[in-house]
Amino acid sequence: YEQPFGDFTLLGGLRLEQVEIDVDQVTQDIQATQDYVRLYPSLHASWRLSDARRLSASYSRRVQRPSAFELNPFRQFVDPFNYWQGNPFLKPQVTDSFEAAFQHRDGGTLYLATVYWRQSRDGVTEVVRDLGGGVLLRTRENLGESRAGGLELVANGKLTSRLSYNLSGNVFWNEIEASRLGFPEPRDGFSVGGRGNLNWQVTSKDFVQLNGFMNGERLTPQGYRKTSGMLNVGYRRKLDERLSLMVTGQDLLSTFKDVQVLDTPALRSRVVRKGNVRGVFVGFNWTFGGQGQKPREPAFEFGGPSD
Repeated sequence: YEQPFGDFTLLGGLRLEQVEIDVDQVTQDIQATQDYVRLYPSLHASWRLSDARRLSASYSRRVQRPSAFELNPFRQFVDPFNYWQGNPFLKPQVTDSFEAAFQHRDGGTLYLATVYWRQSRDGVTEVVRDLGGGVLLRTRENLGESRAGGLELVANGKLTSRLSYNLSGNVFWNEIEASRLGFPEPRDGFSVGGRGNLNWQVTSKDFVQLNGFMNGERLTPQGYRKTSGMLNVGYRRKLDERLSLMVTGQDLLSTFKDVQVLDTPALRSRVVRKGNVRGVFVGFNWTFGGQGQKPREPAFEFGGPSD
């Protein structure tokens, strides 16, 4: 429900959901059932300061459910020293999010600063267990609680008539509490992340985009995952009104890797995963219908992992 009061606007919402999950792992004879009803409220307030500036504040309750892969309890072989097993009893993560933002828009330029605080329970996290003989089992468990607060900055605009940019950055503090998993002391730390695009409309038919991202260090109950990032490039050639040629280069600098560090009294390890994600992809895009509609942004979908 939305109600304006001059330059001030109030918007409230309420979502009701019933969820039923039934897991029947026939091979190992494991069954699990979840059946619950929950409410997810939201409230958003916006204050127009001028034609270019706006203040906003919001509250929302969000839910993030584990995937079917994470719920599957079948133990899978990864390599001689690693196994993976899902957890059919995982609960969904529920987050209460509070945000306040300032927005400035001047023609085609947008600046947005958002301060946020998020309180979560039952977050899904990876836990590693020692099976003996140097063999590790990786699975998923629910955290007790976690908290995060930070500042997110967004800037979109044009450098020239043909050159534009999209930038976002996030500086935040995070604390996780995992006493139910046998880790009595909370863990906390600061992290920085961001992503950006540099867009070049070379001609009316040729478009180039340089894309990069960086994920900051992330805490886990048993350690942390180190910073990771990737640089990509895309080229789009419009052949006619419906057909386009797409060429993308992924992980140009061959920098992407996942480094997970475990440091507990019972288990210490450093695992480095570096997949062969570097490559060049060529494809064609054919548009069906859509005549008279606003043209889509000529962006690219890069296939590499981003989290």
